[in-house]
Amino acid sequence: MYSNGRSELILGEFLKEYKIPRETVVILSKVYNPVDDTVPAFRPGVNPFTEDEKLHFANQKGLSRKHIIDACKNSVRRLGTYIDVYQIHRADPDTPIEETMRALNDVVQEGLTRYIGASSMLATEFAEYQFIAEKNGWSKFVNMQDCYNLLYREEEREMIPFVKKHGITLTPWSPLQRGLLTRPVNVKSTRFRRYFNKPRFKSISRFRDRNY
Repeated sequence: MYSNGRSELILGEFLKEYKIPRETVVILSKVYNPVDDTVPAFRPGVNPFTEDEKLHFANQKGLSRKHIIDACKNSVRRLGTYIDVYQIHRADPDTPIEETMRALNDVVQEGLTRYIGASSMLATEFAEYQFIAEKNGWSKFVNMQDCYNLLYREEEREMIPFVKKHGITLTPWSPLQRGLLTRPVNVKSTRFRRYFNKPRFKSISRFRDRNY
């Protein structure tokens, strides 16, 4: 899903070129946002959709059965191998949970991925997805990827106790709070000048010296 599918192509080429034994690596990928690897400059969420793109990508986002199966097959094609853990990027309020979990179970059964996981959602949402899978005898989540670090510890309230109780692994994202924890709080970084120097980011420049 990241880098418009290019990250999967690079990883697949790397494994093949250097003859890396597949069983020695663990590959995770995600599904939710649209990906169009035929258009290198396509960046959903950064470049606004045109009216034609809105129609083209109508069924290529979210967690519908169609999008999950199509996206998973495309990820496997780009990688040139199966996925170890296929994660949903967030909850989808527009798709019934039963539809999502059944589709995820099907990509496991097809051998496209070995396991499934989730990311960036409330503990109550995660539990609902998990319990519906359990109720129907479908594949359940084995991994949760959530934001967790010394500055953001909300996950300790509900998510971490839940995954510990049910034997689900936890993979925190942003463990260093996007670099803030790598230096004293008042020390300025060059990151803002490197990445936020385009005209569309000038409007947020007033926030660069603040910490949240």
